[in-house]
Amino acid sequence: MGLPILRLPVVALKVLLDYLNNVEFCENFIVPIHFEALENFQWFGRRRRNLKIGELVVPVVTIRENDGVEKIRTFWNTKADGMIVFMDYFKNNLNLPIEQLNFARDRLRAIRTIVTHINTTQTVVRNVLVERNPRLRDDDFEFILRNVSAVEKFSSYLELFRDFNFDGSIRAKSIEIRNGHWFTLQNLLRSTENEKISVRGPNFEKNELRRFLREWRSGRFPLLKEVNLATNVSYKDVTRDLFKRRDKCDNNSGRRVEAFRGNGNSYGTVYPDESGQGFFRMRFYNSRLL
Repeated sequence: MGLPILRLPVVALKVLLDYLNNVEFCENFIVPIHFEALENFQWFGRRRRNLKIGELVVPVVTIRENDGVEKIRTFWNTKADGMIVFMDYFKNNLNLPIEQLNFARDRLRAIRTIVTHINTTQTVVRNVLVERNPRLRDDDFEFILRNVSAVEKFSSYLELFRDFNFDGSIRAKSIEIRNGHWFTLQNLLRSTENEKISVRGPNFEKNELRRFLREWRSGRFPLLKEVNLATNVSYKDVTRDLFKRRDKCDNNSGRRVEAFRGNGNSYGTVYPDESGQGFFRMRFYNSRLL
């Protein structure tokens, strides 16, 4: 018999979730919750129910879709209202972060409302994803870049106009940018708080990559662990001016590796078998993290 999770008191639900986190087959589970306009509630007839969230009584319908998955549909004056109520409930009562925040073009006003609320309440967001389609407006994407931070990863697959530029930094441990013509050398040099940076879309030039490595060698990127940067340039041309670390060129994997001296005891490594594939890939081992 299934457990009616949504009917449990807050304390009991928290205890249950804490327990399930230690049970291997229940460690990760997804319950899709959809936010609908209140005016559409009338179309669901006898399947309508009410869900109490704090002091609110929310109309709700559970429907088994064609794919066999049960989906919970909740009804609000606006979709943003619904998302905010659920975010606050899980944050305040269960101390749970937002695992992934996805942005799409529909409900443009809701994007700014929700982002502003997240910042105001200091809600933790682990991952942020901006999809390629449907396409956001450039100014909405810039608003997201300036106002959203991710504990783990910020990903963007969005295609932007050629004249789009961003003069700030992205707040996340890991950055993945596709269609990233706008992510220039200056954006790279401002990424001093990131651990991993992956950019495809532009092709970084030899002089740009050399400039980046000079800044790394000076100690500008103390947290950086890895970069994957689109380029047509050979890694040998990029690293030509760096000093080798012969003591770090041996490894147990059987793969050839070249190591280069950074700031202090820091060093970076390149695997030649990864070169020539349209990317400059380098891993970093910084002295403060060794």
